[in-house]
Amino acid sequence: MPRLYFDTSALVKKHVPESGSSIVAELFAGRRNSEVFLTSYISLIELVAFLSRARTARTLSQSAELTVRSAMLRDLDTMRVRAITWDIQQEARRFAERFGLKAADCCQLATANLLRLEFPGESMWLVSADLRMLAAAEQVGLSILNPLSTDAPKTLRAFRKN
Repeated sequence: MPRLYFDTSALVKKHVPESGSSIVAELFAGRRNSEVFLTSYISLIELVAFLSRARTARTLSQSAELTVRSAMLRDLDTMRVRAITWDIQQEARRFAERFGLKAADCCQLATANLLRLEFPGESMWLVSADLRMLAAAEQVGLSILNPLSTDAPKTLRAFRKN
């Protein structure tokens, strides 16, 4: 059963038109019943913070913020959302020491990696536009899909082919 773990940078691309949005939209639109979409509760906090910053910077109106927030919350209802457990905190701390990522990114990577270990033999993909997190993800054994990569359409086709 293929599993795709979305960090916040990927989830934002579904609703805010920017580079890489078409790949994320295609992932959701072409979602198969066998595909499991996952994220962390920290994504919810990061999404709200992103939208609030965009409204404050006046790059997003208040009504647009509410519309996007509602759509993102509906997406989260279709995903398996993991809480930040003690094990995730410990793994995130190790990743902070090893990779020097931001705290939230360490939590995202730790969640994805522990989910990979929880389901051995099943493919686990990290969908993210964060280059540092993607590099760390490869080092710990996660497959990656960067929606900003020129190879993203090819990677998506290969993923869906399996």
